[in-house]
Parts: sequence; structure tokens; C-alpha cells
Amino acid sequence: MPTIALTNEAIRKVKIINGARTDYLDANLPGLILRANVDGSKTWAVRYRSGGRDSRRYRMKIGTFPAMGLTDARKAARVQIRKAIAGHNPAGKKTRATAIKRARAHNIEWLIDEFIDRYFAMKIRSPRTRAEYNRVLRKFCIPAWGNRPYAEVTTDDILALTYSVAEQTPVQANRLHSYLSKMFRWARSTPMRDGKGRYLMSNPVGDAVKPADEVSRDRVLTPNEIRAVWYGCEKINNSYGRLMQFMILVGQRKSEISGMTADEINFQKGIWTIPARRNKAKRVHDVPLSKLALRVINQCIDEMEDGQRLIFSSERTDGEMSSWHKMKVRLDKASGCVHEIDRDEDGKPLLLWGEKWTNHDLRRTLGTNMAELGVDRDVRERLLNHSAGTNTGDVHGTYNRFEYTKEKGAALELWAGKLTSILGLEP
Repeated sequence: MPTIALTNEAIRKVKIINGARTDYLDANLPGLILRANVDGSKTWAVRYRSGGRDSRRYRMKIGTFPAMGLTDARKAARVQIRKAIAGHNPAGKKTRATAIKRARAHNIEWLIDEFIDRYFAMKIRSPRTRAEYNRVLRKFCIPAWGNRPYAEVTTDDILALTYSVAEQTPVQANRLHSYLSKMFRWARSTPMRDGKGRYLMSNPVGDAVKPADEVSRDRVLTPNEIRAVWYGCEKINNSYGRLMQFMILVGQRKSEISGMTADEINFQKGIWTIPARRNKAKRVHDVPLSKLALRVINQCIDEMEDGQRLIFSSERTDGEMSSWHKMKVRLDKASGCVHEIDRDEDGKPLLLWGEKWTNHDLRRTLGTNMAELGVDRDVRERLLNHSAGTNTGDVHGTYNRFEYTKEKGAALELWAGKLTSILGLEP
């Protein structure tokens, strides 16, 4: 940017350079700018920092030459510079006002569409995660806020919605809170598609806390419950039952197991390799397969039809499984290992001998039993594909990248041996 001592004569002579609009900085008043435009017009602007020497620099138009002369331009520039020194930010207020005006032209559904489309295009997230964000945000936000402009959603609105959901499903309310926080935080830090300002200038979630407390589960299935679930899987005798048996054997996540294909398995070495794109930890994960686990896999492969891709496919669509809750209820009834299965004529719950359990409890059950069998902690953590070091509060896992393939295989054979004894199967 050329710096010249602006005078009326100098202003008349300034021209564009290299065929593009050119800014001239006034040598007599730092911050005052004269812009020579391609169409021959000239405009005044002031440049300043708001918040100190290292803060962001702002620029604001203050007039047009010759309607505003040099003397008036310097006066106007000094006024804005004094405001900036005092802590005000005229250009920032104008930017916020423009952003709010643009945001009010769109409702919450439009923002959800933008967030799902753009955020998940830039971040490595599984299709399942994307679908879950989309489902939860649409299910709760659109009925609550309808066609209201998303810029008008307030912290009170966030609290009212999440706390109303918490009255029915506290955990779901916490997930909704997290998804809203992620979406509005993204909107506050992301420029709109045309690059002219951000989606939002502030995050309405603010300091609104999650509506419900969550207690970490410590449920571990007893040998009797493991036996009941295993043989309950055999009673329902379908792909879901075999998937649950396989989960008991290897302790991996249901989303990773449900997407398993035959080409992920090295049958010669007895290793299942979960690719990074299907792995919650975003890394390749090798799972050695015990003889009992291979027996379950081979049973599924023998029953696969021509063209079937997934080993544990949905029986109705030949795609990935869905309706997990309905299938879990069916397994609970088949196994008898449930907290509540029905109600009597007076509406009182009929309780069975078991206690309610979740799919994730199977992972904890495997990890606990391996600890009892003397399996080293590092091996257990690697096998369950946890982020070692994150949960322990140290840097041990950060520098320990050994994969423990042989050790994991030995641990799973130990577990398969104990499971064989629990189930009363022949070795």
C-alpha cells in the first residue's frame, strides 16, 4: 500500500496501479486510506486495531471523494480511531449486524442442513455418526423451533428444549445438548459459503450445562447371565443372535462387527482387520480370532447367499442391521436375562432373575474377565481398541505403538477357554 502525504492536488492525481484498485495511506494521519477504484471513483476508509497492538486490524468505509473532502475525511477518521482506542469497534458492530440480518433469512432446518453437509465433509466421521447427528437434531429442533430464524435461538431456548427432553430420556437430552453445542460452535467459527461473514456471531448454547448427570456404568454379566444370553442367541437363531455371540467372544463394538465383510478376515492367520474408516478410533485395528470365534464366523459364511456382502447382514434388506432395540428386546425375552419383560393385570412389572444389561456391557464383561485371567492392562486396552493414555492420565499410550497381536490372540484364546467352560461346551 503506497504511503503519500495527501493533499487536494495529490488526491486528484492518484490512479490505479496495474489495472486494479489501489489504496493510498495518508502519511499525515496513519489509518486514513484513500482508495482509487477501477471505475475512476475514490473512497475514504479508516484502518485501525481494536484491542491493542497485536489485535485484529479492521477497515471501515467513511465516505466518498469529492463529496467528503480531505479535511472532513481526517476528522471522521480521527473520531473512529478515538473510539477504537476507547475500546469500541464500529466496524465489528457493523459486521455483526450484517451477519445477524443474513442469518435471520434462514431457519433452523437450513442451518442443520448446512452443518451436516459441510462439517461432515471436512471431518473424518463415520456415516453412522453423521446419520445420528442428523436424526437427533431434526427430531427435536424442528418441532420445537419450526421456521424461526436460527439466529433468534437463545440460551433459554436451548435450556427449555434439552430439559424437556431430559424429563423422558436424560441420556438422549445430554446427546442433544452435545450435538447443539457442536453445531452452534461450528456456525460461530465457519464462514458462509460465499465467504461474506460467519453463520453466527455468538454461540447460544453458551454456558448452558447438560441437563442430566450420567453415571458411568460398571455392569458386568455373571457367568449365569453370559450362559443365558449365549443360549438366548441360539434360540432366536438369526444373524443378530450370531452377531451377539461374536461380540461376547471378541468384545468389539457392534457398529464395527455389523459392518464386517469376508475380505476383512485373514482366515489363514485367523485375524480380522477393522479398517480405519469403520473404526471409532480412526485407525486400523487387528483382532485375532479364537477357534470359537472362527466357528461362529464360518457358520455365518456357510449360510451367506450369492452376492451377500456383510457377514452379519440384516435378514430383511441384506444391508447393515438396524432396529437394534427391537432385536435386543427379542433376545431379552429369549434369554430371560432382563430387568422387566412385561406387566401383570394391575400394571406392575414382572421381574425376572436377571438385571438389565446393554450391548456395551459385553465389552466390559470381556475386559473384566481378562483382568481376572491375568491379561496385562496394555493388552486389554489394545484389544478393546481404547485410546491408551487418554483414560489413564499419562503419556504411556502416546509412545507405546506396539500392536500386541500375539498377546491379543493369546488373551482371546484364554477368554474362549473360560467361556467354553461357562457354556458347558466341548473344547
